Amino acid sequence: WVSPNGGIFTERGSADDGGGGWCVQESKQVQTRFDAVVVAHNGKCAERLTSKIEARDVHMLLRARFATAATGGGPGGGRMTLNSMYSLLVELPVGVMPSAEGRGGIDGAYVEHDPRLSYIGCNDAKHGGGKGNDGTEVWT
Repeated sequence: WVSPNGGIFTERGSADDGGGGWCVQESKQVQTRFDAVVVAHNGKCAERLTSKIEARDVHMLLRARFATAATGGGPGGGRMTLNSMYSLLVELPVGVMPSAEGRGGIDGAYVEHDPRLSYIGCNDAKHGGGKGNDGTEVWT
């Protein structure tokens, strides 16, 4: 576990003298030095993880806020806008939705005229979708 409040920081010096690079503080006692660090997280945690690094340009790319819609939108606006997205997973008997043959090979579609639902896709049609013999299909 890496603390989101300054768990990543840069080390002064150069690689030639054994310094420089990225330090990851995994707990209060353990520090590990790396030549590179990949932050596989978005949003506020990534912003906090990079808050104490000297590479300000990296930190500025990860600035984020929560809102219901993106605002600003101009170049250099400076923040990602995060919002919640909910998914509904439904298991239906085969035949309730158009069959794969009846869909003409279409495995998903954008939904029009519904403010709550924007896309529906057949999970069984995904690569390796595990077509079972239980007589059902799963849609998201």
